[in-house]
Amino acid sequence: MANRSKIIRAANEACASSATLSESLPAPDPSSSAHFAICTFADISAADRAAIWALMCENMRDIYVHSSFGWDPPSKEAELFHPLSRFVLVRSLGGDREGAPAALLAFVHFRFEREEGQNVVYCYEIQVRTDARRAGVGKRLMAVLERVGRRWRMQKIMLTVFKVNSSARGFYAALGFEVDETSPEYVDSGEEEDGEDEDSAENYDYEILSKPIQ
Repeated sequence: MANRSKIIRAANEACASSATLSESLPAPDPSSSAHFAICTFADISAADRAAIWALMCENMRDIYVHSSFGWDPPSKEAELFHPLSRFVLVRSLGGDREGAPAALLAFVHFRFEREEGQNVVYCYEIQVRTDARRAGVGKRLMAVLERVGRRWRMQKIMLTVFKVNSSARGFYAALGFEVDETSPEYVDSGEEEDGEDEDSAENYDYEILSKPIQ
């Protein structure tokens, strides 16, 4: 266990700057206007921070409002911009119009963490702008995350998804994610013999998914 926690510590220390993480980015694609970049909490710009928060609110606010978590902006912002947070950003080269700054199309927010004795890349958020979907951006972002995990000896990628978010669940399933053993419904399914309500899993409006890193 000590050796494994050292792996997390080493990954966090080595990846304290975006330069170390950048080796996991995809090669530039001349046919695409999407530009990928990695940054840490320490070197994220104020403009990118504002754009990340705006996209997060646009995509997820309504889902959180109607969820068991509720919508708590200060708490969510603290989680998003935690000192150990890393981001993969996708920008539109040249911006939305000539002379405009490069617009944020999508991002992934992740951390290196220990979950149930395993070293994982935890994907806290993957958000894609509505007009940038169905173009492979999300798939490429998750591929970057997998390369990061492999490079730093993580065992799997984990994430939490709301059950009501059917498009996200379909996206993750297509990438090979399955319900993790730490997911509430997975745990509940093994506790029926202890007198637990067989329908208790229905009370959870989210599930935890994972994918092994090969």
